[in-house]
Formats: sequence, structure tokens, C-alpha cells
Amino acid sequence: MTVARTQPPSQYLPGRDGHLRELRFLRRQWVVLAHEGAVPEPGDNFAFDILGCPVLLRREDDGDLSAFLNVCPHRGGPLAWPGQSNTRLLQCRYHGWTFQGDGRLIEPVGFGRERRDIHCAAPSAHRLRIDCHDGLIMACLNLEADGAPPPVPAALTTRLATASLVATEIFPAECNWKLYAENWLEAYHIQSLHHGLSNDIQGETYRVDCGPAWAEHSAKPAKGTYGGYWAFLYPVTAINFFTDGFSVEQISPLTETSCAVQYQFYRFKDVEREDGIDAEIALTRTVTAEDIAAAEHVQKSLAAGIFEQGFVSKDREPGILALHDFLKERLPSDTRLRNEP
Repeated sequence: MTVARTQPPSQYLPGRDGHLRELRFLRRQWVVLAHEGAVPEPGDNFAFDILGCPVLLRREDDGDLSAFLNVCPHRGGPLAWPGQSNTRLLQCRYHGWTFQGDGRLIEPVGFGRERRDIHCAAPSAHRLRIDCHDGLIMACLNLEADGAPPPVPAALTTRLATASLVATEIFPAECNWKLYAENWLEAYHIQSLHHGLSNDIQGETYRVDCGPAWAEHSAKPAKGTYGGYWAFLYPVTAINFFTDGFSVEQISPLTETSCAVQYQFYRFKDVEREDGIDAEIALTRTVTAEDIAAAEHVQKSLAAGIFEQGFVSKDREPGILALHDFLKERLPSDTRLRNEP
């Protein structure tokens, strides 16, 4: 039986012209944008970056959800600063252009006699395609992309409940985004690398089930913090469940050798304690720091030329192979992954 291999160093190192092509490819994929608990009330906004794009999620006056590129068509300024806010209208923070809550232009402030020409051009905020499943908001960042969003696993939707956004955190990582995604997708390293996490779960019950769009990880909790279920939507977003809530996790490439790991933390509404998710956030910081340290070490080894291709266990690391298959089927030919002997 042929042993599967990791990807060649060229997939993780600078010098290729494929980084922008990869970004364009990633923006054509469906990603988990947020949970509706980030914008519970009419007029609520939640602005953040994902895959290098500033995004604005909004609850409209009629209760519907909408999402925009957080970019004014005038000069590219922000329609809202990062974080949460509540506004009746959208107003560019740069020059003051105002828009209806649905993105339609109201007033190109200060344009005087050119105002009529601006209105004839009818610029509006760039609306994104979104799809909502039991409060989970999925989006496609490319305005011209087609195709339906992938079905959400039943085990994921049954765990979603009314929740509120309580914190966001971003962790920079000096490694290629694929290295970090591969790390997320395999549980082989948990016992060696994550002593806190391994104490929270019954390791012998850990399962990894890989489908065409999602990888589902599950384990029986041993105590306390983790809810025993994690789901990864290929190629860059995940949902992690805790006892008192969950997080939306996003891996955003920054350069060929760096990425950002972003979290939105949500607390279930029926959790009485205000600090109910604090322990989960603290453990996430620890686990993420451990994951980043390992992935950065692999990146350094590749960059130094002292490590090239390793091995992938089909039994212990099936999530890595599932991600490779997903990317090989979809990446542009000049950035496509391959398994070399």
C-alpha cells in the first residue's frame, strides 16, 4: 500500500505567483461568516475582515440579515468601523456618503452639481450572497461566484442555539494557511501537543468523519470546557463547541508564509453566568498558541530546506487528505496541490 505524502515545499513557501490566485479561489468558496447572534437587533452592524476582505454584517429594519463588502463605492472607505454598532443608516466613515440599510445610496455628500450624475450611476454598497442555517450565516465573498452553499451537517445544526457574541480575537501566525488548516483537521497531535485539551476529552472516543464539504470531529467530554464536537468547512472556516457556547473560527491568508486565525466567541442565551464562556476563551488561547507554535516550526523547517515531504496516515489524519482532495479538485491548475512520491 502506498503511503500518502504531505505536499511539496513549494505549496507553503514564497516565490510562486499563485498567492493572489489562491486568494481569489478562496473568495469563491462558501465560508462561515458569523452567527446571527452578532446582530440580534434591527440596525445592528458587525464589521470584520475575512480572507483579506472587509465585511459588514447587518440586521435590517424588517429583521432580515444582509452582508456587504465594507467598502464605500466613492473612494473605498469603511461603511462601519470594525466591531459592533447600531445605526439606522449606513454612513461612510471616510467622506460621509450615506446609504439605506439595504445598501442603496441616499446622498453623495458634497458632490453638488455632480450629484445627479452620481445618482444616475446608482452606486450602492456591494451586497454579498448569504445563506442562513439555524442562525449560522454562510457567505461567498466573490460577487460573481455561483453554486449553492453546501448542506450543513445535522449534528452541527442540532447543537446551534440562540447565542450572543461576547468577544472576538485574532492570532497572527507565521505559517502558510494550508499548514494551519492541516493542523486543525487532524487529531493525531492532540495528546502530544494539547495537554489541557486532552484532559477535557476522552481521547479513545475521538472520531473524524470527512464529507465532501465538511470534516466533523467528535469525542466524549471528560469534564468541563469542551462540548465534544467540532466542524470544519473546507477550506478555511470552523465551528468549535464548548459547554457554554461556541466559536466561529476563520483562517485568513495574509501572505504566502503568514495567516491570521480569527475567532468569534458566542455564549448560549440560557447560560446564566456572565463569565460562563471565559474559561473556554482562555483554553482556546492556549490551544491556538500551541497549534501556531507547531505550524510555525514546520514552516521554518520548510524554509530552511531541512524538511520537504513527510507522511500522512490515512487512518489517523484523514482530514488532511480530505482537504488535499478538495483543493486539488478546485484550485487553478498552476496552484494545484499534488501528491509526489
